[in-house]
Amino acid sequence: MLTYADRPWTQHYDAHVPTTLNPYPKVPVHYFLEETARKFPQHVALVTSTRLPGGLGRLGRMNAKMTYGELNAAADALAAALIEKGLKKGERVALIMPNCAAFVVSFFAILKAGGVVAATNPTYPDEKMQFQINDCDARFVICLSMFYTQVNRIRKQTQIQHVIVANIKEYLPGFAKTLFTIARERKDGHRVDKLEPADFWFQDLLKQFQGHKANIEVSTHDLAIFQYTGGTTGTSKAAMSQHQALVANTLMCKAYLGSKEGQDSFLAAIPMFHVFGMIAVVCFAVGMAAPMYLVVNARDIPDVLDVIHTFRPTLFMGVPALYNAINKHPDVQAGKYDLTSIRACVSGSAPLPPPVKREFERLSG
Repeated sequence: MLTYADRPWTQHYDAHVPTTLNPYPKVPVHYFLEETARKFPQHVALVTSTRLPGGLGRLGRMNAKMTYGELNAAADALAAALIEKGLKKGERVALIMPNCAAFVVSFFAILKAGGVVAATNPTYPDEKMQFQINDCDARFVICLSMFYTQVNRIRKQTQIQHVIVANIKEYLPGFAKTLFTIARERKDGHRVDKLEPADFWFQDLLKQFQGHKANIEVSTHDLAIFQYTGGTTGTSKAAMSQHQALVANTLMCKAYLGSKEGQDSFLAAIPMFHVFGMIAVVCFAVGMAAPMYLVVNARDIPDVLDVIHTFRPTLFMGVPALYNAINKHPDVQAGKYDLTSIRACVSGSAPLPPPVKREFERLSG
């Protein structure tokens, strides 16, 4: 009779996958960023891209890159700023952003400062966002400018003391940034003319604390994230994970997909504020010194397809609805997009119907 001690599931592992990765390194998760920045400072970490509207789209998909050396330096600066502004070890920091360069900088900055990342779905209505911020006792919030008004609406009903505000345009390529400022910033709600006295601009802090580092000891047993459940069956609850859990998850991803440093690239479309995107994209990519091709909104299927076609990522973490939407898109069916760069996918959050799997495998080769 088989028992748990027999570990029968290991018999179904692919041939290259070891049955155990013990002993796991006793390091915090931001160790991966620091090591990658040390060994591969010029490797591209983040690619922010956009296709200009109308006839300007013929110029191709414009992009701006951040290297691992730059990402680590920015995270160091923001971590030092958080500590100087009063963040204590173990405090939760609410992170209210979609997939963007500022999210990744903030994620690692919070961890380097000894804080706990409490990422919140930026599409939440006031009452849900207020609940999560109160539930995790966050005094600090880092958000995009388009959510600053909402944060201020709920501020008096929370313990929020400081808000750090970034603008989505800050990491756009030059010409796209100029057009965004003229045509979309105010119209789409990104323009913030003035901050509250206790708040700070994201870029101002990066400049002020450039070259500084956090002098905080973070152990593998310290908390890294408060990851809130979806709340579909009741009140949303924070699942608490230590650094050692995120480190283990990252190394498991590497072992199972057979990835080697500098050889893969990631489609970063699934939300980073969900744990799937946070670990299987952000942490995994950083551990592999791999570029992440950022997609702000995974529901914008033409944009997702344009990113895949333009940059040709090799790894695609997604959800069944996303794979199905790609399968059924008329331009994919017509062969206008090339998906064959993708060598491996991981599907999560819901059961993947076999017909969806088979069709995506056919389209991606």
